[in-house]
Amino acid sequence: MEKQNIKKIFQLSLFFRPNTCKNQIFHKVKTKIRVYAHVKMSSLTTTAAKAKENAKHVLFYFPSMKHIATKISTTTKKDIKLGECNFNHFADGWPDLLIKDANALSSYESVTFLGDFHSHETIFEQLAVIYALPRHRCKNFQIVIPFFPTGTMERIDHVGQVATAMTFARCLSSTPPCASGPANIIILDIHALQEQFYFSDNVLVQLESCAGLLRKKLSMMEGECTFNWLRPTAHLTRNQISLRVR
Repeated sequence: MEKQNIKKIFQLSLFFRPNTCKNQIFHKVKTKIRVYAHVKMSSLTTTAAKAKENAKHVLFYFPSMKHIATKISTTTKKDIKLGECNFNHFADGWPDLLIKDANALSSYESVTFLGDFHSHETIFEQLAVIYALPRHRCKNFQIVIPFFPTGTMERIDHVGQVATAMTFARCLSSTPPCASGPANIIILDIHALQEQFYFSDNVLVQLESCAGLLRKKLSMMEGECTFNWLRPTAHLTRNQISLRVR
């Protein structure tokens, strides 16, 4: 509205003033418009910054999951702030970790850690952060595990084998409770539903699946390519099951 008023004043001034004054009026009005636009953009930026400062949820993430965490923060309807955690290493290779603004975690409604356990080399440093976060008086704490790495080794075929799925479940079960109770562990496509019973009563386990998203994606690609699902046979092990596109 203010912009329109400035425009009207400018037009009336040009109509009543002589030509010698037109350039001066144009310069003044142009300056006012620039100032107005600058103040407006500054106001929007400040509002967005305050919205992040007043966020009710904070999301920590392993560096390899930054792109997913950023997308979650920008697309979700909830007020989510991205937490900062330094995953550095000493000269000998052991992790040098730092959770920034740890004293402020008690002011959020929930604290979440988005992990990436695809490699055994990064599990220790992530567990160290997971164990440390609830100790800063988080009201609610949850861990999101998109990939449960030892899910397919959930049983033994002969004496001496180690079911590493239970080993990893024990590691996650050692997560300290938060201020409101046990931590909530959200696992996507754990491989076998029975594995939820490998976890102790110290944590809560929530199993989710992305099969619906895969099915939706395949339906969108229908007509562009042909899918052949390979099923286990006598000469095809479960580790060789894959999806071929042609």
